Amino acid sequence: MTVTSSGTTVTVTTTAGSSVAVTCNGGQVRAQGIAPTPPIACATVTAININGDAGNNFVDVGAVGTAFGALANIRIAPGGGSNLVFGSPKRDTVTGSNGGQDQVWLDAEG
Repeated sequence: MTVTSSGTTVTVTTTAGSSVAVTCNGGQVRAQGIAPTPPIACATVTAININGDAGNNFVDVGAVGTAFGALANIRIAPGGGSNLVFGSPKRDTVTGSNGGQDQVWLDAEG
């Protein structure tokens, strides 16, 4: 899995059917405990992009809440495989995958 940031956008790309949980730890973004390169403060993030691979991915952005005050959108592209996605209380966009059986749960704004 790679976790990067560019400007105010965080991008997570899975490999080999990864689990991804996005959180704020000590005011800094973490994806599955990994800090983006370069590190970025949760309060400054305006977008999160999660790109899945062909494996079965588990994506949980349920912990993305008030610490991400500037966040406008989370885009999740789970990829192929059978994926499980738990949305956030923010605005989420989930795009289709390639032939898997996905299960998606979105929160209030999703």
